Amino acid sequence: MFRYFKVRKIKFNFNIFSKLILYFLSVALTILLLVNIISTKITNNEMRKQFIASTEQGLTQTGDYVDSLIKSVDTYCYQLLSDSEFYGLLTKKNTDFSTYNDSLMSARKRLDSIVLSDNLIDRIQIINPGRVSLSSPGIPLNSSIYALSEERVKNITGTDFYKKAERFHDKNLFLPPHKDIINDSDENVVISYVKSLNFLLEDNKSAVMIINIKPDKIQEILSKVKVGTHGYMFIVDQDGYIISHPDSKMLGKNDNKEEYISKMLDKNKGQFTYEDRATKEEMVAIYSSSSFTGWKYIAVVPEKELTSAALKITKSILYVSILSLILTIIVTLIISLSISIPIKEVIKAMAKVEKGDLNVEVNCKSKDELGKLSQGFNYMVERISNLIDEEYESQILMNKVKLELLQMQINPHLLYNTLAMVSYTAKKENNILIAELVNNLSNFYKGILSKGKTISTFKEEIDMINIYVYLMREVYGIHIDTVFDVDEAVYGLYTLKLLLQPVIENAIIHGIRPKNGGTLVLSVSLEKNIIQVLISDDGMGIEKDIVDELNSITSYKDVKKGYGVGNVIKRIKLFFGNEYGVRIESVCGEGTNVIMRLPVITNIDLDSLIKKNILN
Repeated sequence: MFRYFKVRKIKFNFNIFSKLILYFLSVALTILLLVNIISTKITNNEMRKQFIASTEQGLTQTGDYVDSLIKSVDTYCYQLLSDSEFYGLLTKKNTDFSTYNDSLMSARKRLDSIVLSDNLIDRIQIINPGRVSLSSPGIPLNSSIYALSEERVKNITGTDFYKKAERFHDKNLFLPPHKDIINDSDENVVISYVKSLNFLLEDNKSAVMIINIKPDKIQEILSKVKVGTHGYMFIVDQDGYIISHPDSKMLGKNDNKEEYISKMLDKNKGQFTYEDRATKEEMVAIYSSSSFTGWKYIAVVPEKELTSAALKITKSILYVSILSLILTIIVTLIISLSISIPIKEVIKAMAKVEKGDLNVEVNCKSKDELGKLSQGFNYMVERISNLIDEEYESQILMNKVKLELLQMQINPHLLYNTLAMVSYTAKKENNILIAELVNNLSNFYKGILSKGKTISTFKEEIDMINIYVYLMREVYGIHIDTVFDVDEAVYGLYTLKLLLQPVIENAIIHGIRPKNGGTLVLSVSLEKNIIQVLISDDGMGIEKDIVDELNSITSYKDVKKGYGVGNVIKRIKLFFGNEYGVRIESVCGEGTNVIMRLPVITNIDLDSLIKKNILN
C-alpha cells in the first residue's frame, strides 16, 4: 500500500545581511577549495618533476663518473702495448728459456703494478693463442713459470664471449658479474671488460685482453648517491643482467623478464611506476643509459616519498587557507555590515514615507553606490514633497484660471443678449452694415461662452480669429491683410480656448494699428506629434528686453502678469507642461514672429485629461 506525501516547498527568507554573508562565504570557500585542489596537484607535479630532474642529473653524473673510471681501465691496454718490451713478448716467438722467462717476469711486474695501483681492477688477463698468455695476479704452474697454460687458453677461446669479442673486435664487451674464469677457487664475482687486440697485434688477430672489475667498488660509488630516504640506485646491462646492486645476491642475475626491467631495455632514458613484488609497494623508476658501456643506471624510490614531501607543502597551504578563511569571514562581516546598515536605514526611511512622513532624511556620508543611493532617496523624497506642493499649487491655479475664464464668459451674457436685440432692430430698419457688425460681434462672444468649456477645436479657434480680425478692421478702420495656412489634419484636434486670440490681438493693436495697416499670417502645422503655430505680423515689433523676458519663461511660476502673451505662456505651461510654450522673434520697426509649441490632443486624449480634471 502506497502512501503519498505532499512535498511542501521550503522558502528561505534571508535578509540582505545574511545573503551577503552566504554569497561571500560561498565564493570564498569555492575559491579556497579550488586553490587547494589546484595547488596540491601543481605541488605534486612540481615535486615529482624536481625529484625526477635531480635524480636524472644524479644518474648522469654517476654514469659519467663510472664511465670515466672504466675508460681509464681501457687506457691501460694502450699503455701496455706501447711498451716495446711488453709488445715484443706478445708478438715474438722466443724459444730461449732464459730470455723468455726474464721478459715474462718483467711483463708480470708491469701488470701487477697496474692492478695494485687501481683498486677498481681485480685481475688483468691477456689471452694470446699460439703465443704467450698472461694473468695478473698470476696462477703459478710451478715456482718459476707465470704464463697461462695452453689448456687454460684453449678453454677460454672456446667460450661464447671470446668468440663474440673476436668477431666484434671494434666494440666494447662487458661480461655481467661472474666467477673468475682463470681462478676457479676464487668465490668472488667480477665484471669482465673484454677487448680485442687485433688492431694492435696485426700478426695475431685472436688476441684478447680481459680486465676484471670489482662490482663492490662500483656499488660504493652508487651508494654515495642519495635517492630520497629509502631509494637506491643499481645498474643493469643491455641484456638485463644486474651489474651493480645494494643486495650483492642480485649481482649477475638476469631480470629481463621483470616488467620494469624490460621497459627500460629498448629506451635510453625515462621514468615509470611499477609495483615491487616483494613489498607490494608502488615504486618510481628513473633511468638513463651509458653510451660507452651500454649499461642502464636506474634509481628507484617509493612513490609515497614523492607524495610525502608534497603533502607537507599541501598541509602548509591548508593551514594558510584556514587562516585566510577566518580573515575572509571577518572581512565579509565588516563588508556586509557596511552594505546592509545603510540599506536598512533607507528601508526604515521608506517605511516612514509610506506612512506619509516626508520629513525624513538618510544620513550616509560614503561616496560609493550606497552613498549615491541614500542621496538619491533623499532627493526623491524632497522631489516628491516639492511635486506635491507644486501639484497642490497648480490645482489651485488651474481652478483660479478656470474661474477667471468662467467670469469672462458670464460677464458678456447681458452684452450678448443686447447685441441680439440691436441686430434684430438693424435688420428691421434695413441697416445691413450695423446688422453684420452686430452679428459678428455676437458670434464672437457666443464662441467665448461655449457653455463654460475651457477647450475648443482648432477649427473653432480659427473661426473666432476670422471674426475677431473682421471686427478689428471695422472698429479701427485699418486695412489688415490675412494669410491663413492651416494643415487640415489640425482642425479636428483640441487646444485651450482663447489661446490664439490674445496673440492676434497683441499683433493688431501693438503692431499693425500704429502703422495703420499691415499683414497678419497664421500658420498651423503638425510635425512629429507636435503642433507648431506661427503668428506673424509686419508691425512695429517688440522691444528686446520684453522679448528676452518672455523667452526666459520656463515655468508657469515665472509669469508675473496675468494677461496678454504672458498669460498665454502661463496657461500652456500650466495645463500642458514645461516642454511646451512660446518663443518670440521680433525686430523693432519690422515685425514679430510668435511660435507656439503645443501638444496633439485627440478625442481619446481629451477624455483622459477631463478625468484628471486638467481640462473640461
